[in-house]
Amino acid sequence: MAASIAPNGLVTLTLFVQHGANLRSRASLARHTVLLYACAKGVSTDVVDHLLALSDQTSTKQTLRWSQWTEEKEGAMVLAVRSGTFKLVQHLTTTIPEVDKRDVGNYPMKCLAVAIASQTEELGLQLLTLPSVVKAVKDYDECEYQPQYVGPNVLTVATCTVDAMTKRMICVVNHLEELSPDETRRSVFERCTEHERFIAEIF
Repeated sequence: MAASIAPNGLVTLTLFVQHGANLRSRASLARHTVLLYACAKGVSTDVVDHLLALSDQTSTKQTLRWSQWTEEKEGAMVLAVRSGTFKLVQHLTTTIPEVDKRDVGNYPMKCLAVAIASQTEELGLQLLTLPSVVKAVKDYDECEYQPQYVGPNVLTVATCTVDAMTKRMICVVNHLEELSPDETRRSVFERCTEHERFIAEIF
């Protein structure tokens, strides 16, 4: 009852926790903790900060961790990217410890792949300004991933380049070339060669 007359969402969250809400309880289908759910919905950065503060005030059994992820192995960073809220993604980049950014649920190449899969070129370009993503591209990082969309099991600069080409995200391809020229050009060449071979087989 008290929560229904709370002046804003942050007060509501506080009341929920004070009355025994479990911050680590998960939805039966998506297996989201409240933190993951918040990131998936692209909430304001204040809400995320408040959740973390509430978590710190509760017992260690309820502590929210950046290493938590859904059954699809998508963590807070990936879910925030999927929500399309870059302001939240930026905030998480400065909030999540470096070690947790390398976790399977927050991996930079996975974030980039999800941004490209959204077919929103602006989001893809924004991701390519993040230091962690830039480093991953320059270091030819790879990660295993079974995405919700039809795609590769291993994400690389090459697979991201090809996906961006397929979705006609030319500016993203150009930016990838600036960061990783050899790998990007090789991927573009192979993709064009495959296309020419396909056309030749048809005609």
